[in-house]
Amino acid sequence: MAPTKKLVADINKLTQEAVNSNGKLLEFTMHEEQYFQNLRLNEHILFTQNHYDKGIQNGSIGTLTSVNFSGDIYGEVTLDTGEVIEVNQSVLDCMDLGYAITLHKAQGSQCAIALQKGRILDRAMALHGYY
Repeated sequence: MAPTKKLVADINKLTQEAVNSNGKLLEFTMHEEQYFQNLRLNEHILFTQNHYDKGIQNGSIGTLTSVNFSGDIYGEVTLDTGEVIEVNQSVLDCMDLGYAITLHKAQGSQCAIALQKGRILDRAMALHGYY
């Protein structure tokens, strides 16, 4: 966990480079143009919106288990529950790397926290054991 979206993005990028820099990218064709997301096969994925019809809630986590593009399906994510979610455009729009998350998103969870000195750290965080 980290206190800012910027720090989360930095941690996610560094972690991706360290553990999965050569993983196959999620690529797809739309309107006869080739696109790719900076998400790779076997990456940890965090969903940032609800898609109840697909079994996805904001904060759901999983692993990108397929990057095979076919028609409107770009790949698959296997949730931590074991459920397999097909990745289409609406699902793709709410997928982020899930190696790190913000403190806000992790409320009520237990996990390790990465902090750096800055204005966002305050006495209240110290009282709650965040640093």
